[in-house]
Amino acid sequence: MSNERSTWASPTQYVAIYDSYNPTSTRAGTRGEVLCYIPMEERVFDGHVSDVPNVFNSTTENNYFYEMTASPAMARLSAAQIHCIEDKSATKTDTIYVPRVGFTSDSYVGDLRYQSNFRLRSSGTQNEFSELNSYVQTISKVNRTRIPLYRVTMLYLRYAEALNRAGYPQSAFAVLKYGMCDEVIKARVDSVERNRAGNLIYFDPNVYRLTDDGGRTITYGVHSLGSGDSHVNNYYVLPQPEQALATRQDTIDYQIPLVEDLIINEMALEGAFEGNRYYDLMRVALRRGDAAYLADPVSQRGYEQNTALRTLLLDSKNWYLPLP
Repeated sequence: MSNERSTWASPTQYVAIYDSYNPTSTRAGTRGEVLCYIPMEERVFDGHVSDVPNVFNSTTENNYFYEMTASPAMARLSAAQIHCIEDKSATKTDTIYVPRVGFTSDSYVGDLRYQSNFRLRSSGTQNEFSELNSYVQTISKVNRTRIPLYRVTMLYLRYAEALNRAGYPQSAFAVLKYGMCDEVIKARVDSVERNRAGNLIYFDPNVYRLTDDGGRTITYGVHSLGSGDSHVNNYYVLPQPEQALATRQDTIDYQIPLVEDLIINEMALEGAFEGNRYYDLMRVALRRGDAAYLADPVSQRGYEQNTALRTLLLDSKNWYLPLP
């Protein structure tokens, strides 16, 4: 997985953001993020040109009037994350939690992938006769020449979902918090789960390494791509019951749905604007036999819950388009 991420350039001064997060990279090698995509032409003269940018972004072709935008629910989920920075010096290492107030933009609170992907600014004062929208929206994931279908980080999240439902919540959570390599497996997954999972959590140590030859971290958990150094975040932890349960399996059964919630939230943070969210919610709702798992977040995507929409979505027949 790519180690390109969005975080604060300074652990103490929250002015500049170090933003190398690039979920649309198609470069060959270890940092190529997109696994497959639909190639499109830049100009109509050369062939088929995608109209997707005119739907999501302000362009001269649509007079800045985009058709789709970020939901308030997406902004709330992003802001709810706790951004954590590991501040290392020659004499000590501190864990710093970024404050939640005092920023010039609300999109700087919490997870920084949101601000990296979504920008909305004024286009200047427009009078009543202007053909231009008063705002300019840019969603950086939208690309005219290629429409990504599947990429590496989303593959890791699907892998985590499968591990969790197979009964390995420690390994699944490690994908989110630490990243996957032999060193992480040995340090973060207990021997019982390692023995049971076997080759499902085997990673060639010659390929998957925690640090490079210079000792710099190159393996990050998915959550760290926008929420800082999650591996030291004491608020982002594997769920544990308040009191010890009777058996190990009882603890696993307790953890699986809670880890699944974390994974689904991470899919929303990482996969924003890619068209996955509805189907991720649908898949878990069907798995749990709980229609509210889809109905609640979809009906709460605005500033207030749409009770009429929720009522409709509580019937799974309304999740699908009718046959012709």
